[in-house]
Amino acid sequence: MDASIPGIAPNAEIFGPVEKLKFRWHFMFNQLSDLPEMLIQGREAQYLTWMFEQWSVQREAVAVDTYIAAYSSPGALRAGFSYYRAIPETIAQNTERRKTRLKMPVLAMGGEFSAGDGSRAILVDVTEQLRGVVVKGSGHIVPEEAPEAVLRDLVPFLAGTD
Repeated sequence: MDASIPGIAPNAEIFGPVEKLKFRWHFMFNQLSDLPEMLIQGREAQYLTWMFEQWSVQREAVAVDTYIAAYSSPGALRAGFSYYRAIPETIAQNTERRKTRLKMPVLAMGGEFSAGDGSRAILVDVTEQLRGVVVKGSGHIVPEEAPEAVLRDLVPFLAGTD
């Protein structure tokens, strides 16, 4: 849902218009050892508030205080950054996995003002039964920004009735 899949999606360009870079810079920064924790610890509110202001369209719908509380707890920043630090291994695994197309139904959802149809487009070559949905009025935080729209497509998909 509104995400790049390392090893499936093309590598993101690191140079380009600022409007596009605001969705990409963190992939590299978050992989660095210790630096993100040193710079962000004690400033989780500022860091996360900036991210959600950049990435969401329905900002008031995003539970920013909940994210701040969660990422302010001991070890949480390191755990969150570990996802990004695993990207080289994820790329290797997904590069191997993409040799066999997924046979099960796949639903790809992207926010209108974020990944959009890109969530579907990156999966075309690795799936046999792909359905894509662009969630209108949403940024990157799709489930919080447009929960009714997500459920409208997700529930029938999961029930096998779509």
